[in-house]
Amino acid sequence: MNYSVVWFNDSVDDFSELEVILSHDDSEKIVFVGDEKSIALVNASLKCVSFTGIDEIISSEEKYFCYFRNDDTPMNAARLARGLFCDIYIIVNEPLMTSNLPEISRPIDKLDFDEALEIISCGYYFLDTAIIEEAKKYGILLRLLPVNSPDSQTEIKEVMGMETSIINGVIKESDICIFTLKDIPDEKGISYKIFKTISDKGIVVDIISLPAAISGKQDISFTVSREDKLRTMKALEANKKRLKYTELRIDDNVAKVSIVGAALQSASGVATEMFRVLYENDINVKLINTSDIKISVIIDKRSRDKAVHGIHEAFIH
Repeated sequence: MNYSVVWFNDSVDDFSELEVILSHDDSEKIVFVGDEKSIALVNASLKCVSFTGIDEIISSEEKYFCYFRNDDTPMNAARLARGLFCDIYIIVNEPLMTSNLPEISRPIDKLDFDEALEIISCGYYFLDTAIIEEAKKYGILLRLLPVNSPDSQTEIKEVMGMETSIINGVIKESDICIFTLKDIPDEKGISYKIFKTISDKGIVVDIISLPAAISGKQDISFTVSREDKLRTMKALEANKKRLKYTELRIDDNVAKVSIVGAALQSASGVATEMFRVLYENDINVKLINTSDIKISVIIDKRSRDKAVHGIHEAFIH
């Protein structure tokens, strides 16, 4: 039996927006999972059957089923898909794009789970990450179905390596600032004291840079969101004596540009190419952060669009 689970990440206002998507689906049975508003809209047109367990779906002769609950719906969708051995179709309003710079971006065709999590963590596209985490845990294929652009679907599945582009996303983030503590002593526990002071205020730190100490002194830099700038400054200034720094510098005229791609784990020269683009565009790098599938740089805010343009052109044609 061919099943599908449809989960509403975004609400739909008109059932006609779904008809194009459903017309391409050949599933023998479809289970809709979402909040009360979304399910009511579907039920008004399809007369879905409510159910309490997977066995009811399997034994029933009906085609359409619905399940609504205003909390925990991503996990419910994943559990249903796991039990029915089927994929999850995620209803979204807009397609997932290669960049948040509209004039150069294009829809992403394929991502693996980790790429999707990294791109969404950048904050320019809303998708409940719980559905990705659950799908990754159980190996469930996800398909993003944008109602405003039905032909721009994105497939999210298990690690694909070189199956996808080396880089799938080039994303800019502008709501950040850099804090630098000058001349902190090169002694045990000083980093712990600094970041404990910040975390006690509920502030999230992103990139951290700690160069090698010179003559027993070193500078430490890190980034936080701009909305946390004042709270971070107050926390550090109130503990200046205990943290033993000589000067606090704050730079909020910066932006973060990140590239994301699972193939970064096996492809060589990607960072070199990224830095070449920045160099040729006369863009200075203030901080660098890397993970297995993402490279991020902090640059002057005025250069963020130029950087995204150049990197996007170099990696995503």
